[in-house]
Amino acid sequence: MTFILGQNHLQPGSVCRADFPLLIRGAPVDRLAHARTLDRIPYRPVAPPTPSSYDNGEMRRASPNDIPLLVDLMAEFYAEAGYDLDRARAAGAFEAILGDDRLGYVWVIQAEHQDVGHIVLTLKYAMEYSGLVACLDDLYLKPDWRNRGLSTGALVEFRNFCERVGVRALTVEVGHNNGPALTVYRRVGLAETPDRQLLALALAAPSHIV
Repeated sequence: MTFILGQNHLQPGSVCRADFPLLIRGAPVDRLAHARTLDRIPYRPVAPPTPSSYDNGEMRRASPNDIPLLVDLMAEFYAEAGYDLDRARAAGAFEAILGDDRLGYVWVIQAEHQDVGHIVLTLKYAMEYSGLVACLDDLYLKPDWRNRGLSTGALVEFRNFCERVGVRALTVEVGHNNGPALTVYRRVGLAETPDRQLLALALAAPSHIV
């Protein structure tokens, strides 16, 4: 699977027109059993090159009660790229992934006791790694909370979580010209795979309105 990025973060719809994927190999562990008990992940955001003042962040495991919030965040994210969101379709997608850990995980990013963004991990089984591969499917922060190290801190915890639960590799999809995204992703170890190209065919309508 792949992760998507646009503007300062992810670009909706780019899963079907990826420029190239980034890949990082994770350390194999036995199973995903204890993942269901990991409800909150505290972390200290990693400071960007230019220090800025901010409080500690936290990633809170999302629940079905968070679906309206998550849809609002996704709509803001899509709007930045010029897309309108099909809110009903998005709500159904969040309901599905929150109801089945086999599909992945969703966290709400918090700072100063506020919900400021979200991160979505989806899973697939890959023969190449003889195990699970995680896709960073969504990463969004509200504009006022960017450039404080929150994205990097969230990605560090995302990687640590994947290593703990046995994910064998991480992937993200990002445009060639998305310099800010590439900088953040490389900071946590993701790297280009120049020997590969992603091909995709949409078999259903996307969550954005075309």
